[in-house]
Amino acid sequence: MDRSEFCSAVTLLAALFVTANCQGEPREWTSPFGRWTTPSTTSTTKSHHIEQHRPVSSICDDKCCQCLNNKSRVECTSSSICKEFILNQSNRLPKEAKTVIITGFRRLKMTKGSLNYSQNLQSLTIERVEQIEAEPYALSQPSCSDFSGWRHSLRPTLFINASSIANLQRRTLTGAWNEIIISHSNLKMVESESFYNVHCLKKLTMVGNTITEIKTRALSDSQAQYLDIKGNEIRSIESGAFHVNVTDSANISSNNLNDIQSEAFVLRTPRSFKFLNNTVSNLYPYAFQLAATEKIDFISNTFKRIARHAFHAIKTMGGAKITIAITIEKFDHGAFDLNESLLISSLQKVDIRMVEICDCRLVILLDTLFSTHSDPKRRGGTNVRNVIRDSVSCKTDKGMEKFLIFALFHDCQSSSTVLFASIGGVTLVVLFLVGIGVTMVVRRKKKFRRSNTGTSKVWMMHAYTESECKVEEEFAHPLETVVENGPVFFTNLSEKCS
Repeated sequence: MDRSEFCSAVTLLAALFVTANCQGEPREWTSPFGRWTTPSTTSTTKSHHIEQHRPVSSICDDKCCQCLNNKSRVECTSSSICKEFILNQSNRLPKEAKTVIITGFRRLKMTKGSLNYSQNLQSLTIERVEQIEAEPYALSQPSCSDFSGWRHSLRPTLFINASSIANLQRRTLTGAWNEIIISHSNLKMVESESFYNVHCLKKLTMVGNTITEIKTRALSDSQAQYLDIKGNEIRSIESGAFHVNVTDSANISSNNLNDIQSEAFVLRTPRSFKFLNNTVSNLYPYAFQLAATEKIDFISNTFKRIARHAFHAIKTMGGAKITIAITIEKFDHGAFDLNESLLISSLQKVDIRMVEICDCRLVILLDTLFSTHSDPKRRGGTNVRNVIRDSVSCKTDKGMEKFLIFALFHDCQSSSTVLFASIGGVTLVVLFLVGIGVTMVVRRKKKFRRSNTGTSKVWMMHAYTESECKVEEEFAHPLETVVENGPVFFTNLSEKCS
């Protein structure tokens, strides 16, 4: 090939190269040492959908966190350069993490699936965070079936302390948590199904929190061995808020509760149920629904108002025992209208203190507070009067000494029992009846002066026969006629308290 042919060939090749480059967009040259990325992919778990974006980084690379002991312990702490923290699928926990502590941030945001990458998590602690934002499934764990057998003890614990959560959203907490503790925190609203599908929870503890509202079925489709709600300020517990199978015990104590709506506590098969030292403004009908419970204690509670049938849906089993000791301001007709079989088999003690001045209302307490449908005069009846064993007391608004009901409630199976109900004014002392007087009444050896008292404040007595459960006679004793030798009886059936 001569020189001219060679130059022609080179010129032709150059022209072809230029033409090829002009037919498309010019492309930048990319260094092969740049950051390598892949398109986003998606995957689906049993509980929810997860988007995975690559590359992902561990929070061990985050300026806010330290990973210790081969990444088994993770500590994320706020500082002057780290006031907010985001936990998501791109900034995730290392799979080796067992103990995770997040402390002191102004804002903590947790997105869906934030905990999915940690395969060995044993405890997650969130403390002193001013604002926690948790999306649905942000605090989710695998299902309980994934922790069967020897892995049962490996379920993690969640501890939220001294923090603020605007809304605990629907299905925020799901799956196989061992224990959930929320303490001394502010929660504006606990939404429906906030705790969802938590079937193997050992204990749910809510202590010292301020909660505006717990919505319907906040804890639903779940099972817990222990339920502990203590020292909280809760404005409203809606109907069905705690709809859970409690297998061992439920303890609700020292809370300030404004409204407990109907069916607020639907607890199946708790071995024991304790409602202690609570202050309640309004207790609605059927507020407590318990099944197969062996021991029930309503002790040292103060109620402003108890609606009718508030305790009606309580069922016990075996040799169950019920103790009631409360202070009450107002009550609807049949507030303690427990079913009669429950009263006969279970009720051990009743101690009721009235906030108002002891007046005639206590006289009708037996018929209105405890039973709305029983007939005390029916033969062989099982009226509440026949089964309560202890005392009903009345406390005046000036703190005077309480007045007891002596020899309370007639027992159909035992003979010669007399029902006494004592009503007192502010300055009266406890009325008593000597044994000789009781014997005379029971044997119908009654020698009473009959008179029209003209007063509505009376001491009522029901005298029963030995052979049958019915009211034989009814006596009214005016408070003003107490003398040194004891009360003087007057028959005055026409003037009953109303």
